[in-house]
Amino acid sequence: MIIELGWRQLQAARQWGTERHKQYLNANRERVKQGIHAVAMPAVGWRTLADRLYSKAYHPSGRWAQTKMEREGTPGARAALEAIERGLAWLVAHPAMRHEAVEGDAGEVLIVWRQGDRWSPYPVEGQPLTMLVPVSAIRQFGSFDMKITRWHPTMIQAMDLPGVFVSDLDHAGWYEPVGSL
Repeated sequence: MIIELGWRQLQAARQWGTERHKQYLNANRERVKQGIHAVAMPAVGWRTLADRLYSKAYHPSGRWAQTKMEREGTPGARAALEAIERGLAWLVAHPAMRHEAVEGDAGEVLIVWRQGDRWSPYPVEGQPLTMLVPVSAIRQFGSFDMKITRWHPTMIQAMDLPGVFVSDLDHAGWYEPVGSL
């Protein structure tokens, strides 16, 4: 999954992330325009980073943590948290997660796990990693044609797609014991 972060957001993510988060933030980063960096990390990595940023930027009551100095990273952490949560919300609400089709062409390849009658972007105990690949077709509705895209589960193949992590190792071991934040 690729999320774009500004420089201050990236610095806050580096400051509050674990060593594993920092590795992904540094190794899988591309500058897309001045001050904006596209960073690839598995969805579970983004979820755990967002949880860490939330614990640093907000009090348990939900109020913003007030800081005397910006160098503590709280304003950047809040902005990074918003960007990450926006990306994760898009992924969780994606039509492919509910086995739905969309009108037109869509090209997102998704890494998912079966969770009941839906798909989950986060690892599910006992379920194999699955890749959802878009397949477009033209359907005729009355007197007009419409292009429809559906996502079909396929076997994992070794491939080099930016932001798609096809190894189980990329998705394992992100959660830490409680209290290690």
